[in-house]
Amino acid sequence: MGRERDQSKGTTRTLTEKGKHTKPPLTTEQCYQLVGRSSAGSPRIIAGLVVAGMFIVIAAICAIFFVLVRRRVRERAIYERAARANSPSWLLDQKILATALQTRRALGLQRIVPIVLLGFNGRVNIARAAQRRRKLTGVHKDEVLSLQWKNR
Repeated sequence: MGRERDQSKGTTRTLTEKGKHTKPPLTTEQCYQLVGRSSAGSPRIIAGLVVAGMFIVIAAICAIFFVLVRRRVRERAIYERAARANSPSWLLDQKILATALQTRRALGLQRIVPIVLLGFNGRVNIARAAQRRRKLTGVHKDEVLSLQWKNR
C-alpha cells in the first residue's frame, strides 16, 4: 500500500490494494477521545447507571429493614419466654377457677373427687409412657427442645 498526497484538500490518504482512497487509521489519542466522549457523555449510559444505583440503594434499604425486623422478632420471643417462665400457674387463671367452682356446685364433691382421681391417674400413665419411650430412644425431652431451638 502506498500513500499519496491529495492536493485539493491537503490531506494524506492511503491507497488500498484495489486502488481506492481510504482515511489513515486513528491514532491512540483519537481513540481515547472517541471512547471518552461516547461513554461518559452518552445520556443512555448515564440513565442506566442512575437506575442501577437506585436498585442498589433500594436493595440496601431492604437488607437493613430485614435485619432490624429479625432482631425485633428475636427480642420479642425472648421477652415472651421470660414472661411465660415468670407467670403463675395456669391453674390460678380466673376463668379456670370460675369453671372449677361452677363444676363443684353443679356436681358436688362426691362426684368430682373420682373424676379428678381418674384424670390424675391418666396423667401419671402418660408420664410413665413418655419415660419408657425416652429410655428406648435414648433422647431426653430437654435435648429435643434444644435441638428444635438450634434448628430455628
